[in-house]
Amino acid sequence: MLLLFITVTLFVLYCTSESLANAPRHAGFKIKQFPLGLMLSNQVYSLNRFNGFLIAPLLGLYVDNGGGEESLKIFAIAGCTLSAVLLVAILKLWPLFIKLFTNILLGIERDGFSTRAFKSPFFSRGEIGYGFANRRIDLLTLFAQSFTTSLAMPTAFILNLLAIRLPEYQATLVQSATVISGMGNLVLNFYIFPKVALSETRGEPDGIYYSILLGKIFGTGVVSSCIIAVI
Repeated sequence: MLLLFITVTLFVLYCTSESLANAPRHAGFKIKQFPLGLMLSNQVYSLNRFNGFLIAPLLGLYVDNGGGEESLKIFAIAGCTLSAVLLVAILKLWPLFIKLFTNILLGIERDGFSTRAFKSPFFSRGEIGYGFANRRIDLLTLFAQSFTTSLAMPTAFILNLLAIRLPEYQATLVQSATVISGMGNLVLNFYIFPKVALSETRGEPDGIYYSILLGKIFGTGVVSSCIIAVI
């Protein structure tokens, strides 16, 4: 149970941090420092993906040690549900995160990429619209993000559940994780990110960022949980 608890904790951190990676990019747009915002966003993504890489080996260890299917399913659904709850909290607190990353970016602009830049993350800079100036929902982006999230996030859980049930295909199932995640990345890089970039170029990205967060909540809390439950 301890192994499952650690794995699910990493999974929840993975889901929530993945959403926060958009905050520095959004902050960079708001203060006209987009290159710095994109740089910091990519760093958050990189750290988060490293965390995500730890999940699959831990689940593989659980399966190799004779872990049960029901326990894994319960923990997986609990992880998806908790992640969705935290993503709702992130959505509500988005202005706070934008302010935090705005001040970090201003610190980097002032002091370079050094520890000094991170010393006063809550230092205030005048009146900036930290929240969503536009909450118009882009339904296509919302559903595309839900699809991508439901492919990428619970993949390790689903494949290891199937590996317990079909041990003769264990290696094939585990190796399939990269293919399934790759499909999600195709949607992300060839549909969602171009729409984000286009909305930023036109000066109105708030609705897209809002739709992406809603899509992650729906994809993690509803779609992923349902897929795991019916397998």
